[in-house]
This record gives sequence, C-alpha cells and structure tokens, in this order.
Amino acid sequence: MKESEYWNPQVETMPRNQLKEIQLKKIKYLVNYAYHNSKWYHKLYDEANIKPEDIKTLDDFKKIPYYRKDDIRHETEKTGDPFAGILTVPLERLVSIHPSTGTTGIPTFMPYTQDDLKIMSDVALRNLWMMKLRPGMKMIANPMNWHWFACAYNMGFQRLGLSWGINACIPHPVTAPHMYNAIVRLKPDFGVIVLDLMLGLNDLCRRLGVKPKEVFSSLKYVFDGMGEPVTPELRKTLIDMWGLEDLWDAGGVGDGLLPVADCFAHLGQHVWDDYYCIELIDMESGEPLGPEERGEYLVTNLFVLGHPYVRFATEDFAYMSEKECDCGRTHLRLRVFSRTSWVFDIAGHKINPYDVRLVLEKFPETREGSFTMYKTKGKMDRLRLKVAYDKELTKDLDDLTRRVKEAIRKDLGVDSEIEWATWEEIPKIFHKIQRITDLSKE
Repeated sequence: MKESEYWNPQVETMPRNQLKEIQLKKIKYLVNYAYHNSKWYHKLYDEANIKPEDIKTLDDFKKIPYYRKDDIRHETEKTGDPFAGILTVPLERLVSIHPSTGTTGIPTFMPYTQDDLKIMSDVALRNLWMMKLRPGMKMIANPMNWHWFACAYNMGFQRLGLSWGINACIPHPVTAPHMYNAIVRLKPDFGVIVLDLMLGLNDLCRRLGVKPKEVFSSLKYVFDGMGEPVTPELRKTLIDMWGLEDLWDAGGVGDGLLPVADCFAHLGQHVWDDYYCIELIDMESGEPLGPEERGEYLVTNLFVLGHPYVRFATEDFAYMSEKECDCGRTHLRLRVFSRTSWVFDIAGHKINPYDVRLVLEKFPETREGSFTMYKTKGKMDRLRLKVAYDKELTKDLDDLTRRVKEAIRKDLGVDSEIEWATWEEIPKIFHKIQRITDLSKE
C-alpha cells in the first residue's frame, strides 16, 4: 500500500471555502469566550466599542483591534500580572510556561494547558509527517526544553513512534563538538538542528579538515530554521554540503503558539487553517492586505483558550499565499523575511537582513550568509556589515570586498562598508545570529 503524503489527508486537502467556514465558526466562539473570560480582551474590545455578537463574517473580524508584545509588556509593568490579564484559567490549570527569546525586548510568557498540548501535538505531527519523519527512524535533536516548541514537538515525536531519538546538546553553536560527536557515532537518519548550530558544525568541519557530507553521511533529512528563515540559496548550499535528500525550513511565532514548516515544494511554510487564522496588514498604516502581498502578519490561535491569542501582531515581515501548493495541500503558506523593526531606511532604500542574505549567498566565500548589520545614529547613508567569510575559498580578500560591494550597490541600491570576521566572531543570541547590532545608543 502506497504511503500517504499527508498525516490527515481529509483536512490537509480540504477546499478553502470549507476551511474558511471552520475558521469563522471557531472565531465566533473564541471572541465570545475571550471577551467574557479575559480581562485583557474585555477591556480591549470595550475600548473599541466592539461586542462578540458584532462578528458575523471574517471581514467583521478585521474590525477587532490587534496588539503587540509591547502592549503586553506595558500592561504587565502597570499591573504586575505576568500574563497582562490575558489568562482565562487558574494557574493550577497550566502544565507548562515558556518565555519568549526576548528578540524585541523583555520576554513574554506563553503557557499551555493540557488541552492545548493535545492539539499542539497534532499540529506538530502534521508538520513532522510533511518533513518526512516516519515511524522507525532514528532522530537526533538539539533539545529546546525551555522553548515553547519543545512541548508540542516532543509529544509529536512520542506519538509518531521513532526507533529512537537523542537530545545531543543545547541549540547553540558552542555545542557543535557535542552534536558532531553524536551524529558521527550514532548515525541518525533525521536531524532537528537549528540553523546557527548547523552553520557552527560547518565551521567545525572546516577546522577539522573534513567534509560534512562525509562525516554526516547517515543523515537524510534535516529539520532546520527555528530562529530565522532558510533562504532558497542557503537551502541548496546546505543540502549540497551535507549530502542531504532534503532540508526543511521550520519556524513560527511564540505569542500565538504557531509552529510552521514547509513541504517538498518549498513554496513557503504551511499554516493549518483549521487551527489558525493568519492576516496581513500594512506595516505603516495598519490597513488589511490580501493574499499574494507582503506585510506584517497577525496570528489568531483558534484552539488555545487558557491564554487566548486573538489578532496578535507578530512584528514579522512576511508574504502570504492562499494558492494550492504543489504538494496538494490547500492551507495558507507564509514566507517570513525578517522582523518589521529590522527594516531600515538606508539612503532612501528599505533594506532588511533577508535582502542582505540574498546578496551574500551568491558568493562561495560568503554563501552561508553569516553577518550582522550595524544600526547607527541619525540617518544611515550606507549599509555597514560585519561578515563571516570562508578563508579556504578566499584567494584575494580585497577582490571579494570589491565584488560584494558591487553586488550590494546593484541589488540593494546603496553603498556599503564591510568588516570581515570569522564565523565565531559573529554575535549570537541563543540559537540565532544577532542580525542587528545597535550602535545608535553609544
């Protein structure tokens, strides 16, 4: 019997009009529940003069105010409530609480109830099956037990029935030797490895004088991303360097408990529309945008009730598509580029780290796109970068500088200054490269 491409074929290929009907039904229930059980939402909707019974269509839903992390932080500071009045259940009902990474400020908290976890494990299973993880496989992972990802995916791993799984090291490049040793000796089929640790392993292999595809030959697939998106060019580079059959870009957003992943078509990360409602807004005006456009995305979690997420503004700049994917799945797809706060006006051009990555990844010497952008005081008239390069592939650093600057000028329209560095000298935050180094306050 041929193996199914889908964990839940009926739902994953459901016509979009039926998915919209499911969303509307769940949204009506969620808005009513949040209004009557959460101090935060009751106050938010009253101030906007909106009642749950006003929401009759998906367009009506767009009238509800959205909010951001800073709104939660301000309310927490004012009231002393770590959950800012959003929580709808007693603390005793919570089985797990996770902090955000603090990329944009003081971390916020994301709690789970047992009911939340049951559905989250189903979300994880759809993603894992889509990424070719199968019963009987041997998996190696960098455990992120402090992270909101962990609960969902750990339950998914258990339900799937792996031959075995090993948590080899924490998700940070400094632990690359531990992960290297575990992969070489245990020979797993499937890897769950954050992008920066994967780049750290590349750096370690260079220093050891070995090739990743030779020492990591047992690995067929890697579940990557988790911190920042994998660009199409970087995916090709990593697949070639590691000799993989495929590499999956997984990620999501904590405030919303939204884990996403791509399929073999790599046309964006799938969002399960029966469990989430995603919208786009213009980053400056806040006006709604439609599919096939780019803007900040909002997430509404349609099943988490203990700590509801209703129109949470993620501060992520993304593209959204509702077109059916080549894999046959009908659910919405996202392609996240960067944080909205990382979009800078440089000499009249809007530039973000994702744009810079696309330029650097064209060159073999900088194909891994490891760099940090400097934010300076006042108007920025040029792009200032600290970039890691491959010394073995670099014959003439002055020539590389010239070529990279020319490409930045051609593709991004701005002049640039480049400070060359080793990979280890690029700053990191937990499992992410620190893409912005703020010099404006010095």
